Amino acid sequence: MKEDGRRSVLKTDEIDEPEIEYNKPTTTTSPSSSTIATTTTLEPTSEETTTEAISHNAFTKAAIYTDYSECSEIGRSILLRGGNAVDAAIAASVCLTAALPHRASLGGGLTMTILNGRDCMTVNARETAPASARAEYFTQRREEAVLGGKACATPGFLNGLYRAYESFSSKTIPFRQLLLPTASICERGINVTADLAEELKRHRSMIINDVSMKNVFTNQNNYTLLGEDDIMHCHQLAAFLTEMTEYADPLDYFYRGAMAEAIAKELKEADLNDTDLYSIQQQVWEVRQAIADPLFVPESTHIAISMLQQEAVWKLDDKLKQGIKFDKEA
Repeated sequence: MKEDGRRSVLKTDEIDEPEIEYNKPTTTTSPSSSTIATTTTLEPTSEETTTEAISHNAFTKAAIYTDYSECSEIGRSILLRGGNAVDAAIAASVCLTAALPHRASLGGGLTMTILNGRDCMTVNARETAPASARAEYFTQRREEAVLGGKACATPGFLNGLYRAYESFSSKTIPFRQLLLPTASICERGINVTADLAEELKRHRSMIINDVSMKNVFTNQNNYTLLGEDDIMHCHQLAAFLTEMTEYADPLDYFYRGAMAEAIAKELKEADLNDTDLYSIQQQVWEVRQAIADPLFVPESTHIAISMLQQEAVWKLDDKLKQGIKFDKEA
C-alpha cells in the first residue's frame, strides 16, 4: 500500500488470502458521508498496481479509496472475506465517522450511489429537519442554522447504511461485523490528521466549553487540543457501536429504542423528538436520466456524474449494436 499522508489506495495484487471470492464489486468511498460503489470483475493478477496506476485503469481486482488509510484497510478486509462493494463501503464509511468526525458523522446523513452492472441506484438518506422546524425561524438567526442545537437535524446516516445493506449487500457478512472494526480502532486510538487538527483549532472555544467534545478532542492530562499525529480515543463511540451489534435490527436501537430517547432528550433545544427519529425514511432512486447541477449536489459530485456518464455511454453502445443509425445533423 502506498500512502499520501493519510490518503491511501491499496495495492490489490497484495491480496493473498485463499478465501477470496472473485467477481465481487469494488468500492470507492469519500469522507463526506457519500459513498460510491462500483462493480467490476475481480480477476487474479500478477501485475503490480500502485497509486501511480490510477489514471491507467490498472486495478484489475479491486480498489478502495478513503481519506484515512485504516478505513481503506477495513474496506479491503471486507472484500477479502467475500463481501461486495456495498459491504466494504458501509464498513469504511462507519470508520470515517471515527477518523474524520468533522466530515462524516452518525449524526448526519449520506447519499450512496451504487452501480451494479448497468443498473445505477442512489440511496438518499440525507439528514432532515424536525417536523416542527420552520424555515422562517432562521431568516434572522442564520448563526443558529449552523451552530448549536437548532442546527441539528434528524440523522439519516445509519438508516441509509442499513437500508443499503438490506437491499444491496452480499449477505455473506452480518451487519454487526461491519461495525466492529471501527469500535476496535476507537478503543485502540486514531491518529489525528492534519485536516482534523486544523478543524479543532478553528472550533477551540466550542470544544473546550463542551464536556463531551473536550473528552475526545483534548489531551486529558492538560486539556490542550489534540494536534496532528496525536492519538484520539473514542470510547463512547466504541461503546455505542458495540451495544448496537447486540440488536437484530440496529434501527430499533437507534431510532426507536433507548438511544432514540437519549438523542431526543439531548437535542430538545432543536425541537427534535422521538417521533422525528421513528419517522425517518430513505429514498432509493433508480437513475435513468439526470440533469445535474454540481452547486446543489453536496457530496462526491464529480464521481457521481462520471458514473452517470458511463451509464449513458453503455446505452449508446447498446443502440449502436442494435444497428440504430443517427442523423448526421442531430
